[in-house]
Amino acid sequence: WEEVEDPSSGTVYYYNSETCESSWDRPTSADGENTGELPESWIELEEPTSGQIYYYNSASGETSWERPNAE
Repeated sequence: WEEVEDPSSGTVYYYNSETCESSWDRPTSADGENTGELPESWIELEEPTSGQIYYYNSASGETSWERPNAE
């Protein structure tokens, strides 16, 4: 699955190039990792220079390149 921006609306959707499936909702990855909602206080951000996704915990100030798991 990959994130794709809809050119007409700017809304992000998800596309699977192997199955040609698309979804407005973030899917679960093939290895079963939940790519849905983040744990409380975590938000997903985009690094402006590289466009790479990272995660920020607004309660602790922690940042991570790896998606945090809900416990």
